[in-house]
Amino acid sequence: MAVCGGRPYGARTSASRRMEDPCMASVTLYDAPPRLEGFALPDLPRSAWADAAPDARAQSQGLREALDRGEVTAWFQPVHRPSDGALIGAEAFARWIRPGRPAVSAPALTALAERAGVSTRITEQVVAQALAFRRRIAAPEGFSIAVNLSSADLRDRGTVERLCARTDGCGASPGELVLEIAEGRLVDAPRSAIDVLARLRQRGFGLAVDDFGSGGSSLALLAQVPFGQLKVDARFLLAAPTDRVAEGIVDACAHLGRRLGLTLAAEGVETPAHRALCDRFGIVAAQGTRPGAAVPASEFAARHRAV
Repeated sequence: MAVCGGRPYGARTSASRRMEDPCMASVTLYDAPPRLEGFALPDLPRSAWADAAPDARAQSQGLREALDRGEVTAWFQPVHRPSDGALIGAEAFARWIRPGRPAVSAPALTALAERAGVSTRITEQVVAQALAFRRRIAAPEGFSIAVNLSSADLRDRGTVERLCARTDGCGASPGELVLEIAEGRLVDAPRSAIDVLARLRQRGFGLAVDDFGSGGSSLALLAQVPFGQLKVDARFLLAAPTDRVAEGIVDACAHLGRRLGLTLAAEGVETPAHRALCDRFGIVAAQGTRPGAAVPASEFAARHRAV
């Protein structure tokens, strides 16, 4: 194994050590081709809220009432190991199931929850359902469930105690959850948000930076936050088999993750070509709609009885 400053590249180092080590400080996206001419990120599928009420206030009130009625539920997408397809985890996504009307999926629901001021409430409900789901499928040790944190969660100093109360209340270990933070949410994150993440990690929760490569965050932020996983943005992985620039960006992100001792994950793993790229770049956790889209807990349990 190659070493830098007397440490293996894969070794986890402290924030100060990574900042002081000249080898670590020099990590940049230099592996990516320098020119972006002709490269366009593919659009990811998004569920439109086709019959949304035009009144934002009515939408917000409707969501608050839906939370009271228990209509916001967690759906689960499997996470596989690319090398052999083994099921190693899941990610929980919030869905608003409206009787007699189309469901509102994660992208639209996230934006609406932020406007309605109920993001932290949704996070709590998804965490509670994720922990119950893990017990329901009798998940083995090492089977983690990812839950996304909102900007409101990062701003709220009470987030740590609320999530700990959820795990303590059902006798679960915080390590059973991986809390994902989209890179874009970290760009203008206040110092208090970094403190919230550090406290969550101290309590034993896993932390992952999501959609890495698209948010424009400072690389120094990776040294300040004790992340354990880096998840490459799906759009780069989707384009990588046929686009050298996208492939170079995936390579650079993976190289950076390895240098910082982070586990590598990716979304957008849909084809054998994508899986081959994962093996090539050391990506050990993969998600994709073709291998397994997000489904209700009962359907997931029926499909994956061998967990």
